Amino acid sequence: SEEMLIAGHAVFQGELRDMVRRRPPRMFSKWGESLMTSNSTNEDEEGGAQRRPQMYSGGDDVGQAEGPVQRKYGYAVCISPDYEPKLNLEPYHELHFRVRTDGRMYIINVQCESVDPSDLWSAYLIAPANEWVTVQMDFSKLMRTAYNRLKAHQSRINKKEIISFGITCTGAEGPFRFEIESIKAVCKSKAEVDAQIKRERELKAESYARMKQRQERQREIERKRTLALRQHRQR
Repeated sequence: SEEMLIAGHAVFQGELRDMVRRRPPRMFSKWGESLMTSNSTNEDEEGGAQRRPQMYSGGDDVGQAEGPVQRKYGYAVCISPDYEPKLNLEPYHELHFRVRTDGRMYIINVQCESVDPSDLWSAYLIAPANEWVTVQMDFSKLMRTAYNRLKAHQSRINKKEIISFGITCTGAEGPFRFEIESIKAVCKSKAEVDAQIKRERELKAESYARMKQRQERQREIERKRTLALRQHRQR
């Protein structure tokens, strides 16, 4: 399988606290400072200065310009610098995350060129605590969201124009740690793609068969109920 390295070693860490506050201040930090640390260097073409990820933490009011929060729990987010030019991942089928976490549930966010600039394509990432694992995430499984909410109208991610990647940690108070060895875009072989399509068709067929069985059982229950009611009226 062909693959493309998107990100190298980095650590996203900090501590969540329950909060009730207005929009929190955004913290801009180089790799190696604040919530995100990394051994890698990411130099631009002009002056060799490191590109800076965008980081912020606070109450659950991401994306709101002002006003009180809606729910009382903390969050922390790290967003990669915008890719210039935008990444073209159209040939690739999956993202592979080589990570070691504390066992918390994290959210992976991918931003692409879209009509609505608030759109993100997201998926949960859960890994065993304190173990290096590779988590495979198919692009087709990413769900369209905005402000941490699932959008009613779903559409596929625009893989031709990827703008940035992000990680969200939210939930219970306390420290968190999300260590990344690498993030790769992976292109499956034709045999792997064909096997996946076959498996998805089999799962759909199994799901349809189970639905038909439930419908048949329900019809049988209704038939028996109607028959019992008629017998009762005839007495």
